[in-house]
Amino acid sequence: MFLLPACGDASAGVLDKVGDAAKQSDALAKIKGTFTNLTSTLTGITDGETAKAAKGKLEGMIGPLKDQLSSLGGLSKLGAMKDTLVNGVMSQVTRLIGNADIKSAIGPVLEKLKGALNG
Repeated sequence: MFLLPACGDASAGVLDKVGDAAKQSDALAKIKGTFTNLTSTLTGITDGETAKAAKGKLEGMIGPLKDQLSSLGGLSKLGAMKDTLVNGVMSQVTRLIGNADIKSAIGPVLEKLKGALNG
């Protein structure tokens, strides 16, 4: 600790990098939680009725997901987690779109979600 003041501006740069890494780590943890909640919500949809019940929750998750991805710098910043997180959600979206009752109930929401994950 006594060495940092002696380093002057160099120590400030190191501390900034540490702070940036902590912020990035927090952002990654938040987005991982968002993907987990999203996947869980999608997994719980089994028919048109459960789709209707989940519609509001799904709609409310898309904006924060977009914001989190934007603040992080995009999907590519997820690194090795990207494929696991995105594929988990997209496999559920594909499953749900394949069901006519579910697609009728929340098709536009699922398309918005796909759009958020495609860029």
